[in-house]
Amino acid sequence: MTGPRTLPAERFSEVAALWEQVFGDDPAYIAEFLRLMRREDRICSLEEGRVISALFSLKGSYRQPENNLDLRYIYAAATAPEYRGKGLMADLLDYAEDLAREEGADGMILVPQEEGLFRYYGRFGYQPAFYQENCLVARENTCHNIKIDVSALLPEELCRIRSSVQRNGGYVPFLEGRESLIIKGLELSGGGGLFLRQNDRCGYALWDRMDGILRIRELTFEDEQSGIDAVLSYAGAEQGLLTRPTFDRTGTPYGMVKTFTAAADEAFSSGGGYMNLMLD
Repeated sequence: MTGPRTLPAERFSEVAALWEQVFGDDPAYIAEFLRLMRREDRICSLEEGRVISALFSLKGSYRQPENNLDLRYIYAAATAPEYRGKGLMADLLDYAEDLAREEGADGMILVPQEEGLFRYYGRFGYQPAFYQENCLVARENTCHNIKIDVSALLPEELCRIRSSVQRNGGYVPFLEGRESLIIKGLELSGGGGLFLRQNDRCGYALWDRMDGILRIRELTFEDEQSGIDAVLSYAGAEQGLLTRPTFDRTGTPYGMVKTFTAAADEAFSSGGGYMNLMLD
């Protein structure tokens, strides 16, 4: 077995089989993700004739009104089932951290795939830093009554509006150039992105379906209930689940951080900021 290494660009496609085996994601989504890999992104891998364990270390940031932090987002960390329990992912996490520190990053963030993984990543120094709550919501009006124009959300609108509504607090922006991937992933889950406009107000909704339940994963509209009504009406649903971020360490832990610098320690000392939907 080879030691941890960075997979060269010409071999990116080799990790697709492992990804699909472990997560069951649509091959079209995986292919699009790999196509959008940027020069500063990394795939860290272990091999034994094939890629048997891998993770993506993607260049990201944490934006605040006064300064920005340079972060690495750990994504799609996977080990083939027959090789689990051998410490392979621990080796990859250490290797990815060494690379991030060498590149001057302030820290690393990730979103555990399931609740039990919070304890696992905690062993490597990651701490919960982003929280959210899921609320059952119902339709109160119709789109006709509230007069909201609903149309397909364009990637550039997603980026512009999200940056605008989060400008007064710390937040993790979508990874640059991957806004279209966010929307594509939602579409593959029976949802998508909606651009919402009411007179001079605008926002968006990102939604999907899981086990038959409509989920509003992110909603940026000043009148929240009107935005909820618009999404549910568009989707032909009477109720669904709405994800809201929380900022005072209440709610359910969602994302984790491992800080490397004093600036990152200070930024996350009060409970972190907004992360919510990334690439999950």
